[in-house]
Amino acid sequence: MKSVSPRQAMRDVEAGKATLVDVREPGETASLAIDGAMLCPLSRLGQVDLTLPNNQTAIFFCRSGMRTNMNSGRLASLHSGKSVMMDGGISAWAGNDLPVIRGKAGFMDKARPVLFVVGAVLLLSAVMSAIN
Repeated sequence: MKSVSPRQAMRDVEAGKATLVDVREPGETASLAIDGAMLCPLSRLGQVDLTLPNNQTAIFFCRSGMRTNMNSGRLASLHSGKSVMMDGGISAWAGNDLPVIRGKAGFMDKARPVLFVVGAVLLLSAVMSAIN
C-alpha cells in the first residue's frame, strides 16, 4: 500500500477525493481525533462497512503509522477502490499543525510512561538473572 503525507491527505480530503479512516480503538480516539474521519478499529475490521462515496480513496491511519503498515494488506482488502496509508499517523498529522479534536487523555495515554518503566525494570531483572 502506498503512503501519503499528512498534508497531502488533508488536501485530498478537502478536495473531496478521499476519506480518512482511523483504525485506532475507540478509547484512543477519545483523546485525539480528526474531525470527519471514519472509525474502523482493527479489532472490528470485518464488521465495518467501508463503502465510500464517489469512489473516494481510503486514507488509513493509526497513532504512529505502525499498525496501519502492519495491517496494510487486510485494510486494502476492505475497500474496493484505491487505498493508501498516512505517513506517521495522527501523531504526524498533529505534528504538522493540522486540525485535531483533543479530548481527555485516555487511560493508556496516562499509563504509557509507567508501563514503559515497568517493562524496562522487568527486562533488566531478567537480564541480570540470566547473567548471574
